[in-house]
Amino acid sequence: MSKESLKKKLIIGTAGGYAPFVSMNDLGTYEGFDIDIAQAIAENMNIELEIKDIGSMSSLFIALEQGKIDAIIWALSITQERINKVTMVRYQGDNTKSYSIMCWKQTPYNATSINELKNTTICVEAGSCQEVALNKYPFIKKLSINHVDDGLLNIQYQKADGVLVEPTIAKKFKKK
Repeated sequence: MSKESLKKKLIIGTAGGYAPFVSMNDLGTYEGFDIDIAQAIAENMNIELEIKDIGSMSSLFIALEQGKIDAIIWALSITQERINKVTMVRYQGDNTKSYSIMCWKQTPYNATSINELKNTTICVEAGSCQEVALNKYPFIKKLSINHVDDGLLNIQYQKADGVLVEPTIAKKFKKK
């Protein structure tokens, strides 16, 4: 049997709302850097591409573990924790060794290090490497979120003091 007859469709999991990596255009189709990569892979394999918007990072990994998707193509930073769980292929960026805490207008207590953020509430995506990193600081209260946008709303409306994000996401939101 040929590869084409074994597999008819490549099912890629992603989570929309992370332009320029993946977002929905005015026509209701996905676009962005990650989508271009997914399309190129499917074309190279000569099979149909199906994009599934799973919604959040933790849901993406669960869908992959359950075999509901073949791969995740999303703006994931490569970390040692992730490499220990799944095979990762770098197509942009470097391994992530640090994260950014974004705050609304000013840093709580004018802190210059994470150790100065005692008694603060920091939003973090559930199941993310940022959550693992934040667990090392038990004096910080975690507020689990499904999407970075939720964290930004929480800090904007003073439900939290900051949101811990990957560097590429921090750059995107700093521009806004």
